[in-house]
Order: sequence, then structure tokens, then C-alpha cells
Amino acid sequence: MQCEDKLHQNVKFLFAFPVYNAPHRHYRLHTHWFHELILVNNGRFRSRAAGEEHIAVPGDILFYTAHTPHEEWAESDETVVTWACGFRGGTFAPDEPVFRRDTYGKVQEILSQLTAFLVLDKFGGMRIPNNQAIPPIVQVLLAELERVKPQGPHALVDKVRAFVRSRIAQPISVEDLARHVGLSRCHFFKIYRDTTGRTPWKDIQLLRLEEAQRLIATTSMPLHEIAPRVGIASEYHLSRLIKSILGVGVRELRGA
Repeated sequence: MQCEDKLHQNVKFLFAFPVYNAPHRHYRLHTHWFHELILVNNGRFRSRAAGEEHIAVPGDILFYTAHTPHEEWAESDETVVTWACGFRGGTFAPDEPVFRRDTYGKVQEILSQLTAFLVLDKFGGMRIPNNQAIPPIVQVLLAELERVKPQGPHALVDKVRAFVRSRIAQPISVEDLARHVGLSRCHFFKIYRDTTGRTPWKDIQLLRLEEAQRLIATTSMPLHEIAPRVGIASEYHLSRLIKSILGVGVRELRGA
């Protein structure tokens, strides 16, 4: 902990607040002089940075170090809710990964606390000179960002899932995925199955079904329009997958 404190002792917190992105809002290629963290709360948020695309869904984190060019789109037909946080300073590697996952909701909890500090400072008369009361929470945030950083086989899985989500309507083979991460088919297949407990093809199917479930629950699109949008051959096949894997019918999903 002392090492982490020393590493990030010059960190300066700037802001944290929720952002309501209009459907299909496009943020053209831009950079910031500070580090920016985006946490997705609702909808799908597409990011292009460092030569890669990511589709971020609720619970996903996009982290851009200062001066990293990036472009973003609110992909959903409904408002996409994200949480934005900015800070400067600290020591980050040149190849700092953009994508990570807030699996246990710790990052969202920290961002809520940081936002509360700002609200109290601005409207509650609680003056925080130079943000002196905030750094301890920022230290926790930085430690959590480091903890959820994808590494080793988990980084490979995240890269594959981002690739699938960005091409969800297109045909995708296991060979395509292996080529994307620069491995032979057999080596890739083994690493992926050992890491996730599922075959790559099963994960592709689940990701397609995840997006179909979102569209069913949040739009009035008929099943015959949803199926091709998620890369499933027909509405009949999609309906069968929903029933066999999710254990519910389309009507239950739409009414939930």
C-alpha cells in the first residue's frame, strides 16, 4: 500500500459525474490532457482507441490515459448512461489496456463517493481546498483499476469478446478469433476453454444471445429483425436458443 501511495502521490482528482448519452450520440476522435475513466451503467457504448474497438456493456470500464486518441458512440436505441471520471498524475504504462470489467461494482461505488464529494463541495458548503479530502478515495480507485486490469489469458478473453461484440451481426469463426489474437487454432482453443470453461463457439453464441436479450427487453423490434442483427440465422433458431439456454420465452423477456 505504501508503494501504491508513492506511485500515485501526485494524483489530482478532477471530476466524476453520470452522463446521459443520447441514442447514437457520436463523440468524434479526440484526446484529453487528463486520464479519463468511463464506466457503462446502461446500454452499449462503442469505443475505438489504440487501434482496437470495444463494445462496452453495463459493468465495463473504458480507461484512456492522457493524450490517448479515442472515438466513441452510444450504440443503443435508448439513452446510454455512463459515469465519467477524470484525474491527472500517477504512473501508467504506455500500453495501459483500455478495457476492463467492474465485476463486483467496486469502481461504481467509488465513483459515487467521489461525485458526492463534489456535490457537497459545490452545493453543501463543504469546502475542500485543493481536494485534500479526496485523495484517499482516489488511491482506492487506482488500486481497483490495477486489480481489474486484464492480464494473461483473461486479457485474451476480453480481447476476443470485444471483437465478437463489435461484429455481432457478421459470421465469425473460431479461426477468425485465433487469427485476431495471433495464435494457432488449437492453441487458442485450449487457452480459451481452460480460462472460461467454455469453447470459443459457445461464448460467441452466448454473446449473440446476450445482445438479443437486450434488444427484446428494451425495444419493440420483432424477432425476425433482431435475429440478423445479432448474427443468428432465423427467428425460429433465436426463439429456440432463448428457450433452451435462458429457460424463458420471448414474451417473458419482453414483459420483464
